[in-house]
Amino acid sequence: MAVVTATAGPAVEVILINVLGLYHYVHPQVLGIPSWIAWVYFCGSPAVGNLGRRVLADLNKYELQ
Repeated sequence: MAVVTATAGPAVEVILINVLGLYHYVHPQVLGIPSWIAWVYFCGSPAVGNLGRRVLADLNKYELQ
């Protein structure tokens, strides 16, 4: 999950920055994003996993009603 998050997060940011022009970093290094951003997503992957489990549990709860 951490590798997927660390890959998908920066990929989405590249699209948001370069294609849609929604925001920018002050000192980008690669494709408009800083080189350290993948590590931020990697370290945040436990939170992404917990959020996914919570959303799935809520969806299953509403489906049973």
